[in-house]
Amino acid sequence: MTTLTTKEAALVQGLGETLDRPIEVFQLCDAYTQGGSGRWLRLLGSDASEETVVPVALLERAAQADRAALDIDGDSARVALRLGSKSNRFAVAAAEASAAVWLPRLGETVAALHRANTSAASLTEENESFAAQLASDLEELTFLRTMVERLTVSHADDSLTTIARQTLPVLNGTVRAQCLAYLRLPNPQDPYTAEPAAIEGPDPLSHETLTRAIRLFGPSATRQPLVKNWGTDTPFLATPFGEFHAPAGDRLAGVDSLVVAPLVSGARMLGWLVAANRQPRGDELIETSWQLASEEFGSGEATLMATTASILATHAANVELLREKEQIMVSVVRSLVSAIESKDKYTRGHSERVALYTKRLAQEIGYSVAAAEDIYLAALLHDVGKIGVRDAVLNKDGKLTPEEYAEISRHPDEGWAILCDLEQLRYVLPGVLHHHERWDGNGYPDRLAGEAIPLDGRVMAVADAYDAMTSDRPYRKGMPTERAEAILREGSGVQWDPRCIEAFFVCLQDIKRIQRDYQQRERRERETTAREERGLFHEVAGVNG
Repeated sequence: MTTLTTKEAALVQGLGETLDRPIEVFQLCDAYTQGGSGRWLRLLGSDASEETVVPVALLERAAQADRAALDIDGDSARVALRLGSKSNRFAVAAAEASAAVWLPRLGETVAALHRANTSAASLTEENESFAAQLASDLEELTFLRTMVERLTVSHADDSLTTIARQTLPVLNGTVRAQCLAYLRLPNPQDPYTAEPAAIEGPDPLSHETLTRAIRLFGPSATRQPLVKNWGTDTPFLATPFGEFHAPAGDRLAGVDSLVVAPLVSGARMLGWLVAANRQPRGDELIETSWQLASEEFGSGEATLMATTASILATHAANVELLREKEQIMVSVVRSLVSAIESKDKYTRGHSERVALYTKRLAQEIGYSVAAAEDIYLAALLHDVGKIGVRDAVLNKDGKLTPEEYAEISRHPDEGWAILCDLEQLRYVLPGVLHHHERWDGNGYPDRLAGEAIPLDGRVMAVADAYDAMTSDRPYRKGMPTERAEAILREGSGVQWDPRCIEAFFVCLQDIKRIQRDYQQRERRERETTAREERGLFHEVAGVNG
């Protein structure tokens, strides 16, 4: 025998309590068994096992008007009320004819109140579900903001693995995977042979399982994430992100749910993100028809992982472009330094040695990695202004005249003038301009004293002086390192910043090692072609020159 739904039973019970009389429920049968006169099967409200016949017209009126219908026969009356706007079931109550006025209205009122309560409960459930979804969306937005902030403060030297290790714990707060991993590609030509480089989660998978996941599912996830959920009796469902319920034949040992997302930049595959075995929430929320089970991955997790993979891949590509840009800039700087040193054979290698000493000294003082790289580049360029000094002055064997000394003393200003319009190199200007200032204020070009001298200039001044004293010059041989060290000690607080001198002696062994191991870059010579040996063809005049 068919049973009533929970909502129908509640309505029938409420009607009985309110009307204070037995309620019978009838349902239209597919076929009439007795004379076709309106047979209805009683479902609830009487202990009799026989079928009860009620007037068909009464129930039809209740169905068509979707309200209470009344039938009076002598001193008795029957009231019929449809259980739901589309239901074929009816609640029927018997009453005296005198109750015919108020009984239908009361029945309708009870039914309307019941429907309102049911609708309110349903809306409450939906609101709670939407609130949960909104909270989940807010978690995703918070994660994306946090991720962007972390990438903003990351350094160009940070590898993709380093950034992934910083990102995975934040990402897993929303994805809730027992294992969340970044896999890098040892061989970019083989995107399906990957090795785990960063793993997050309370129950990590083995490296073998993670690498097998890429070999098995990577070919199906090269352009968008793939989602698979095992361990459920429901049939699998094909979606834009793969199969939400996957057949058991291709599952991995120890894996009940899986998301595989590619890190792609243009046509280049950079790696993979893998999430395995979703953790159920501790506070289970009401699940509706549009939600997956809490232990399954869905389109929300897949989309978030795809977004994360895209951000990581884009950041990695941007970092690579930045490194290429920086390498181009360093190459240009080296070309400028080479142009200077080509004028003075005695000072070749000086700028690069000073840059190496300066970088090590800056690290000792407490410069950050990025700041140490910046001051290294500034030290490479510290003498770029000498390109405007006459060769006769640079290569003079004897003592400089006051006029010649004044000319060579202008090289910091000349260097500033050469570099000041290069916006991306403006950070080198303080060191280039002030590496010949003295702590006591008797230096040049601006006669700054003490901490008024930019720190870059004070650090470079020590490194420059040490290399100048220990290197050969046209007018003298380089002095022994012991003598140079003594001069630096004597000049602490007079010519040089005492803090820089103290740091210099702390890292002196490293500086001596740099000095000992330094090898000057070979100046490349272009091979002369046979055509050049015959004479250069003058492109304008059309004759051999």
